[in-house]
Amino acid sequence: MNRKSIKLQARTTVQNNWLMGIALLLLPIAVQAVATMLLGWFFGIITFVVGAFIVIGYSNAFLHLYRKGEGRLEDLLYGVHHWQPTLILALWKFLFEILWLVAPMIVLVIGGLFLTGAIASGSTILTILVGLITLVAAISVSVIGFFIKLRYGFAEYILIENPTLNPKECIEESKRLMQGRYVELVVFYFSFFGWFLLSTVTFGLASLFTIPYLLTAYAGVYDSLKNQK
Repeated sequence: MNRKSIKLQARTTVQNNWLMGIALLLLPIAVQAVATMLLGWFFGIITFVVGAFIVIGYSNAFLHLYRKGEGRLEDLLYGVHHWQPTLILALWKFLFEILWLVAPMIVLVIGGLFLTGAIASGSTILTILVGLITLVAAISVSVIGFFIKLRYGFAEYILIENPTLNPKECIEESKRLMQGRYVELVVFYFSFFGWFLLSTVTFGLASLFTIPYLLTAYAGVYDSLKNQK
């Protein structure tokens, strides 16, 4: 995987299609916001369903943008046209996330309860000990969450390009693509640190370029790894 080449192609593509990149980014978010406001009492279900459509829509749209150098708003509707496999894939990913995170989350909750008790008891040593355990659990949740994102992150692309595969097989294929690639992907994400910093100091304004750039480059990573495998 040539990270610099992928990022250069992604940056050039987004620069040449910056209005489309912003439209691809913001339109699904606007739809989700409107749907949530109109059907607030279905908030959890609506958020999950629309979120699944957004994720696979982004995957489809920015993969096309990376490969063809042009964006199409209709690519965002992939999940709507293929709603069954899209939702089943989202459910499978959610289930695996729960299974990975349940142990550290339990430790984190219990640690928080014990930490409250330790502080109330006035024991400095106990407070420090429980605090360290809680901190480790909190860090573990963050690290495992990032690991899950990397492990299953290509599943949507695989489903789009291989409609004959069932969602569970797409997850397995994503795991296969990621074998021996975790360090490369971590370096890839950290290479955007300057862009994220720029987005912060501009109060999110720069993210209108940064996020489409990142999503296009990530699609390029998938394209590169798929061809290598």
